[in-house]
Amino acid sequence: YTLMYTAPSIILQYNVKYFCTQLGKYGINVKSETAIIPVIIGDEENALTVSNYLHENGYFISAIRYPTVAKGAARLRVALMSSHTEAELKKCAELIGKALLMK
Repeated sequence: YTLMYTAPSIILQYNVKYFCTQLGKYGINVKSETAIIPVIIGDEENALTVSNYLHENGYFISAIRYPTVAKGAARLRVALMSSHTEAELKKCAELIGKALLMK
């Protein structure tokens, strides 16, 4: 069947699984049952650098840092929507993977 005629909640669930799988291809093991996917970076400065890199490439993904999370537990907060395409999710995962390799 085609995703075009599927309920947005089903598409969103698919997008979450697809995105997590794409991240896994870069050694980033995340699992989420919701549309908010935390990608643990650890270092606050690195999280901010990765967030800025993603923003420069058209992806607005926030870096969540201390004091919102514990010191050394900084992360990216990826918020998915049912309207994101596979191509967008794949590219975003690729950029996150590349950015983490550059740090």
